[in-house]
Amino acid sequence: IRILKLEAAPTDAELYASFIEAKLSEAPPYEAISYTWGVAVLSESLHFHASQVKITESLASALRNFQHKDRERVIWADAVCIDQNNDVDKGA
Repeated sequence: IRILKLEAAPTDAELYASFIEAKLSEAPPYEAISYTWGVAVLSESLHFHASQVKITESLASALRNFQHKDRERVIWADAVCIDQNNDVDKGA
């Protein structure tokens, strides 16, 4: 599985993260979040130091609410942890 390691942010700054890939049985502790899907307008960005992924406003809002100001947070959010363009990944 892919798990999101959300970087700390002392302010309401840009969202930065990286992925942890692990077998489900060996994954580090993580929290799964739920958020409103809403309209699929990808108006926000989640930055991965070498790239970025467009995300919905509702996911960005959820990540900001769950983000710690002083330490990383390990989260599973389906919209980014599952490749939404890959039917095999979504089915697994």
